Amino acid sequence: MKVLLISPGWPKGRLWGELAFRFPSLSLAAIAAVTPPEWEVSLCDDHTERIDFDTDADLVALTAMTPQAPRAYEIAAGFKSRGKTVVMGGFHASNLPDEALTHVAAVVQGEGEVVWPQLLADFSLGRLQRLYKPDAMIDMAHIPVARREIFKGKRYLLTNTIQTTRGCPFDCEFCSVTAFYGRNYRKRPVEQVLSELQELRKINSFIFFVDDNLVADRNYALPLFQGMKGMGFKWLSHAPIDFASDRELQRAAGESGCLGMFVGFESLNQESLSAMGKVTNRARTFMADARAFRDNGIGILGSFVLGYDGDTPDIFPKLLRFCEDARLEAAIFPLLTPYPGTAVRRRLEAEGRILSSNWRDYDMEHINFQPKGMTLQQLQEGYDWLNRSFYSFASMYRRIFKRHRSVQVFGPMNLGFRGHQAQEERGMICWMFPGQPISFADLPANDMAFRKVALHCLNTTGFNPLDNGLAASELNESVRLQLLGACVSLYRFNQLTEQGIVPDLITEHSMGIYPALAAAGSIDSVSTLALTCRIGVSMANMGLQREYALGCVIGLTCQSMAAMATNNGVYIANHNTSRHFLLSGERVRVEAALAEAQAGGAYSVSVFPCDAPLHTPLMEEIAGDLQRIVADYSFQEPRIPIIEHMGQTSLTAAAIPAFLVDELCRPVHWDTTYRALRSRGVTHFQVVGVGSTLSKFNRWIDSEP
Repeated sequence: MKVLLISPGWPKGRLWGELAFRFPSLSLAAIAAVTPPEWEVSLCDDHTERIDFDTDADLVALTAMTPQAPRAYEIAAGFKSRGKTVVMGGFHASNLPDEALTHVAAVVQGEGEVVWPQLLADFSLGRLQRLYKPDAMIDMAHIPVARREIFKGKRYLLTNTIQTTRGCPFDCEFCSVTAFYGRNYRKRPVEQVLSELQELRKINSFIFFVDDNLVADRNYALPLFQGMKGMGFKWLSHAPIDFASDRELQRAAGESGCLGMFVGFESLNQESLSAMGKVTNRARTFMADARAFRDNGIGILGSFVLGYDGDTPDIFPKLLRFCEDARLEAAIFPLLTPYPGTAVRRRLEAEGRILSSNWRDYDMEHINFQPKGMTLQQLQEGYDWLNRSFYSFASMYRRIFKRHRSVQVFGPMNLGFRGHQAQEERGMICWMFPGQPISFADLPANDMAFRKVALHCLNTTGFNPLDNGLAASELNESVRLQLLGACVSLYRFNQLTEQGIVPDLITEHSMGIYPALAAAGSIDSVSTLALTCRIGVSMANMGLQREYALGCVIGLTCQSMAAMATNNGVYIANHNTSRHFLLSGERVRVEAALAEAQAGGAYSVSVFPCDAPLHTPLMEEIAGDLQRIVADYSFQEPRIPIIEHMGQTSLTAAAIPAFLVDELCRPVHWDTTYRALRSRGVTHFQVVGVGSTLSKFNRWIDSEP
């Protein structure tokens, strides 16, 4: 049998999704190591490769941290729609198993190595349980060597990652490690670790110890470092700041090849440190401690949590000054994030200060709680300023342009963090795909790239958008306009892609959904044109029975428009702004509603012929035909999130077929969609298609109270 292990991608545009220096999921290699030999194991990293939802794997297994959970659930839905069994483990599912079980067939809670073989056996016998939880923590001597061969061919900076200890003797309020691994500090036998390191040295001289606290037990760490001396490793790991007080141990680490440590300073405020549970951190000695690291050839990636109750707006310049004076090689400044399972979440929930449980934003870059010492705006702006200032070229020069062996690691790391800051300053980009144009104007007819798209259209549908020529006589003007709009959108998104412009999100207005799917990688361009044509023909046939129209009304409120629509037996098809609407229905009824609107004080009214009563329940008359058309196409998971205009959620491959039918039967809520995109952080909207109507709507919405 076959099992596919999947590491979900991070939300696009977020720090951990953009960094080039990424490591593979060691936990999945550990699960692969305890998989019985009769199972064939493969790995897919959603961040670097496209998921094959038509895989022949019998079982799909996901792992996810909290900000990856929404993407994990989307992936699970894609496989479930194809009849696959999906199971899940990792930090998020372990802390919220009931939530995860609404998306997958089974959850592994806690350390998976103990129960994974049992899960596979149960699945093989058709008796899969809902929850698998080990009775006790794994004996560290029994952890097998990770199956790193599953990383082969993947685009990782390095695959030499190793874990020697689990758990942490401390219990910091914001940390989820103790909730998962426990406070009991457990260690693999040193001889076993050294033997594995000998094998890893044959692959690469760089290694990363993923231990949360590699030096918690000096009687363990010292012989480990002494045994590594002379192996020729350059390595990184995690250590508390009080590691600096043990000069012998620190010297041994440096001599064994340690180039850098992730160090949790967390705060310059001693009261905040006490509130966190950082019992070993002494803010008054931080400067001398940092110097001790550097004296032993060890650079520091410092961490400072922002937003604790003792923090006020003056914390940001103080932190910058300290980091530069201490010459920290790198630093991160995570916003306090109340992860499920942590003490800080329980406290903030009890105080009523949790503002959001949108897990996608639990990435340490977004505020999800109400701070005490400053406003939300002050915290967010301070966070942005601090990151921008710390990774400026001036600050980088002061901190890392020195003769120190750690620069070989921290130089590229600083550039990677700076690159993310540049992207943050650029802001989030959303591509908007408009619906059908109203004329055949403004074609880039002389552009060879457009001519290529036009040729695809001609070969697929019989329609040539370059000259409005028609080989297939059954395509009326409305269908041709729909195809023209799709062609221009396909051309424009190809243009933008060639310029290196990639959006963070995609959204669509009415029939702009078809090229939007192509831009997201869900279907190809030829399928887009064929689908657009076939849907258009189905609607055109509906127009042979009755005469339909769209009516545009500007200047009235939604409440008055709803009353007029009801009075005249038509529907509001488009809520474009709070004062801009499209009515849809039989033409005579639409015209009557427009007359009433004009008499009621509308600023402008106009009518447009239409083959079908778009975005109304009347479209259910052809729903069966639309479903048959859509069923002929296979949709992949969108590589770029598509925010749909009905519920403002991200479309999954499983949801796309039903959405393509439903969206024609229900109204477009552009005003709500635009505001939702703004709330997600979108700063730049790019029309990818004909005209600028959507940009005009956006300006109107921005001007509304």
